[in-house]
Amino acid sequence: MKQINYNNTVLNIPNRYVNDNLLSRFKRNSYEKDELSLIEYIDKNDNVLELGSCLGYLSVLVSKKCNNIVSIEANPELNDALHHTKIDNKCTNLIFINSLIDKEIKIKEFYTYNCIVAGSADRDDKNNPDYNNKWNKNIKKYEIKTENIVNIENKYDIKFNTLLIDIEGGELIFFNQFKDYITNNITKIIVELHGRLMKDKMFNNKCINLLKEIGFTVKKKSNGSYFFSK
Repeated sequence: MKQINYNNTVLNIPNRYVNDNLLSRFKRNSYEKDELSLIEYIDKNDNVLELGSCLGYLSVLVSKKCNNIVSIEANPELNDALHHTKIDNKCTNLIFINSLIDKEIKIKEFYTYNCIVAGSADRDDKNNPDYNNKWNKNIKKYEIKTENIVNIENKYDIKFNTLLIDIEGGELIFFNQFKDYITNNITKIIVELHGRLMKDKMFNNKCINLLKEIGFTVKKKSNGSYFFSK
């Protein structure tokens, strides 16, 4: 495992993902740059549910701004790294969970690639040979037990009002599944939309229109990332 300090945040990277593709993002100061410009809207009254921890960079930064944050990461290869990142950054209000969010508790397939930002259960290109060749064909498939938002709230006695989402193409499925929950409980959403990975060219518009239908407004956009609020 490789440890780096990125913008005063200690990150731990499993050896599989230590490659030029990832390290160049830190050198260019571009890693999570778009989302970074949006988390300014999170404050100390917010309880945040993050979907897609990745290396935990945004998780750590948000933990220093909010009341509580529960961060869900499906990739089991990141468990140990995220545990150390939480300790190294002294984040007492941050909880990492290895799971996928779903309405039902079930087993769901999750794919990882050599590129850490490519793992997904829902993206359309996961079986595309051209994409797989790009990452040296080193694909691993895991079976992950899903979790439900309400179960998480009850377990940790937290009521979420904010969503932070980066799930590589699973956004529309999530919004449709949890439309009622989002309508009744959530007031802020920061999301990276991955329409560029999906066969449906209207993917991003469908996500945006769904959120608008349930009362959200786009307050700020940074490339493919958006801040919505009611």
